[in-house]
Amino acid sequence: MRPNLDRQWQEEKSTLLQEKESLQQSLQEKEDEWKETQSSLNARLEGLESQVTRKERRSNWFKKLLPCIYSSTLKK
Repeated sequence: MRPNLDRQWQEEKSTLLQEKESLQQSLQEKEDEWKETQSSLNARLEGLESQVTRKERRSNWFKKLLPCIYSSTLKK
């Protein structure tokens, strides 16, 4: 009876170790995926922030050039 229990234990142990390795591999893949997604989103965010900054600079050039005219039209 004892050898049968040892064999069952070894099989169970082997199954659990395989499952553990599988889960670790899945976790590593998900972490890599997340890092790639995070990097991509950060790059897109930087690009959008850059576009906003350029648009703000472009839309304000005339305010600096003609401040008295611009401020008088705002007051009306």
